[in-house]
Amino acid sequence: MVSRQACGRMKYDEDLKSWVELQQRPTIEQNRGLMHHSLLGSIRELEETPSSHQLKLLKVSLQEYTARQNSIVQDDTALECGEHFLFWNDHTSEISFDTPIKPEIYLQKDGYHNAQAPPDHLWTHRLWTAGSMIFHHDVLLNVPATCSEQVTNIEAVDSVSCRITTQRQITQAGMVKLTEFRTLTYTNRDLQDRTSRLATPAALNSVITRFTPSRTLIMRYSALTSNSHRIHYDRDYALKQEGYRDVLIRCGITAIHYGL
Repeated sequence: MVSRQACGRMKYDEDLKSWVELQQRPTIEQNRGLMHHSLLGSIRELEETPSSHQLKLLKVSLQEYTARQNSIVQDDTALECGEHFLFWNDHTSEISFDTPIKPEIYLQKDGYHNAQAPPDHLWTHRLWTAGSMIFHHDVLLNVPATCSEQVTNIEAVDSVSCRITTQRQITQAGMVKLTEFRTLTYTNRDLQDRTSRLATPAALNSVITRFTPSRTLIMRYSALTSNSHRIHYDRDYALKQEGYRDVLIRCGITAIHYGL
C-alpha cells in the first residue's frame, strides 16, 4: 500500500517534471492572449549605476576578515572579483514604480524573488549549485550599466529536481564588461537523502586560509545584496523548514574573500 504522504510526493514530483517539459516548448500565443510563456530564452534587463557608497559598506563589513577590503574606494574604482554581486539584484518589470527591490508580496516562500523559478508549490529547496564568471573589462563605479539576464537552459536532473541556468552580461557604455553563468537547482529531495562529499585535497603549492564568517556578516551581506533568501539569515527557517544544521554562507562572500 502506498501512503498518502507518498502519493502526495509522487504528484509533487510529477508536477515539477511536467513544468520542466512545458518550459522546453516554445512560447504559444493566440489572438486572445498568451496561453503559455516559456522561461527558456526569456530576457530581462536590469539597469543600475554601481555606487561607491554601497561598495564602501561592503568593505567596512569585511575589513575584520581580510586585509584586501581595506583598500580606498574612489569614484572611478573598478570592481574586484565578486563585488558585482552587490548590484543588479532583484529588480522587476512586473511592478509599476521604480524600485531596486521587489515588495514582499512578490517573493517566494523562501524569501527569494520569483523571477526564472518554478512556482512555489513544485519544490522544497532552492540551491545555487554552479556558476562561472568571465571578466572581459573592468566594471567601473558610478557609471550606468545594464545587466542582461537570459535563461539559457532548463533541464530535469531526476524525477525530483530540475536545473535552471541563466547567463548574465553586464554592459557599460556599449561594452560587455562581465559575463556570468548561474545554475540554480530546485528539488524535492530530502536533505537526509544527500551524501556528503569531501573536497579534493589542495595541491602542495597551494595557499590555504581559514575564513569563518559570523552570522552578523552573513546578515549584512544579504542586506547589501538585496537578497532575502531565508536560509542565509533565518536560523529557525534553515533548520526547521529546510533541514540544514545552520544558516548557510553566501557564495558571493566566498568569491570576494578568496578572489576565485
